[in-house]
Amino acid sequence: MNHRGPLPWLLVVTAVAWAGLRHAGFCWDDGALVADNRLTSALDWAHLRAMFQADLWETLSLPAPASGYYRPLFLVSLAIDQVVLGPEPGPHHLHSLAWHLAAVALLYRLLRQLIPEHWLPATAGAALFALHPVQTEAVALIAARNDSMAAVFLLAVLLLLLPERPRPAALGAAGLAAMAGLLSKESVVLAPLALLVLDLARRGRPGRWARQVPVLAGLGAAMGLRVWAGVGGAAVPDPGNWSLVLGRLPEILGTYLGLLVWPSPLTPARHLSYLEPLGQLWPAALVALVILAGMLGRSRAPRLGWLGVAWAAATFAPTLLATLDKGLLGERYLYLPLAGLALTLAAWIPRNVAAAGVAAGVAALLGAGVSQRLPAWESSRVLWQAAHDALPSPFTHAGLAFYVNRDGDPEQARLHYLKAIEGDPPYRDACSSLVMVYLRLDKPHVAVRMADWAMAERGCPPTPDFVDQHALALAGSGDWNRAARLVREAPHGPSGVGLMVLGAERFLAGDMAGYQQARQAWRGQASYPAQVLRLFGLTGQERAARALAQVIDDEARPVDE
Repeated sequence: MNHRGPLPWLLVVTAVAWAGLRHAGFCWDDGALVADNRLTSALDWAHLRAMFQADLWETLSLPAPASGYYRPLFLVSLAIDQVVLGPEPGPHHLHSLAWHLAAVALLYRLLRQLIPEHWLPATAGAALFALHPVQTEAVALIAARNDSMAAVFLLAVLLLLLPERPRPAALGAAGLAAMAGLLSKESVVLAPLALLVLDLARRGRPGRWARQVPVLAGLGAAMGLRVWAGVGGAAVPDPGNWSLVLGRLPEILGTYLGLLVWPSPLTPARHLSYLEPLGQLWPAALVALVILAGMLGRSRAPRLGWLGVAWAAATFAPTLLATLDKGLLGERYLYLPLAGLALTLAAWIPRNVAAAGVAAGVAALLGAGVSQRLPAWESSRVLWQAAHDALPSPFTHAGLAFYVNRDGDPEQARLHYLKAIEGDPPYRDACSSLVMVYLRLDKPHVAVRMADWAMAERGCPPTPDFVDQHALALAGSGDWNRAARLVREAPHGPSGVGLMVLGAERFLAGDMAGYQQARQAWRGQASYPAQVLRLFGLTGQERAARALAQVIDDEARPVDE
């Protein structure tokens, strides 16, 4: 039997639909994880070892908290981008597309094995996965390449172990694929469950347990490397987030279901606190449920149809943990679930010319939707502008403000940050940025008023960043006493910028012991006296700056023995 069938044509159509990626830039998390990653500039032994010993988000050039994500093979793929493909983003995006095409090919092969009677079911299912516009974020965001990498390795495991008695070489390859998948993304830990459910759907009973051994061994080896690297689990989400997620669960499900049947507008910028009302979400979500129920009710292979739904639910459920942690809904979270729905579609679709024609027409519409969406990935600012235009919220105001400010337009950024804090509810992660942008505009007195307003009227919490910016604003407006008091009374205690403000205030007061105490507590890499001197320059303390410069010179002068 020819198992390739129309696969080459499907891959060509997919590549054409996604061809606009060659013009895409580094967007959103790409800036930190891809362009500014400190470990992916070389592929020598030292860099490779470091990649296998690092928490993903601790590989950034700038300090970042541990995430609990251990994805060294993803980091290796980024290093291949930098070393082999060069610094420009276009080839990096095409590398991501190659992984997506590999996932499409493996999904087609899996569907063809599960439903061998006709080529249409596998083609229709794989086309849904390949061309659905909701896949845009997973494919166009280089930092999300781990989704397609995990899909490739997971599908490879299932394909290799489909036979009741796989060959020894297939068992070994499946173990390696399981290991590689877990080193790409944590979702591959579901491989043993996926294989078990697949056996139940095909045979009505579990398959030979010996087939699970290499999978468990591969996953165990990956976990062993994680322990060796010292990468811990993800941070425990704030307990208050649980009630927020559970309370908004209908809106969360309505959003994702609606995107399956009406993938517009597509945007990476959906925040849990600013989802559309149920009345706007459920019409499209209801259509999705009716279509799904219709496919299951008239499925030609009911057990496979239900397997697809179980796959979608099982791979979607862990993404709620990311929503708990960051409050974000990501379209990329539907990447693996869509592979399950592809199986449900394949188990249902009629095997006739009319169905083939309808499927081709739908695939063309989906591909056109992909092509229409890709220009928004030109840059982070263009992406966030599109997101804000589509679904404006305090969250999109803040996201757009960040890139507007980065591009040198603090006045426009100020307006967006103000809208973010004025929103209902306020987007409080923007509190420190609002004060910062007023300082950048050289308006310290206004920055103080805005900080006081944000704290008293909009509930901005005294986070380290907010306290630091507030203290800088107070220092810039000449209120050094209040600035120092704010730093001392901060819940987290003096640190970072706060220590600079505290030491500067003590120096102004002539308290050299207090200045030296703040200096000793400094943990920054930069010279503490130089940082305080810079602060005096920014706040117009010329006399203090001259006095501190003299102290620095005296300290640098060799001692006359």
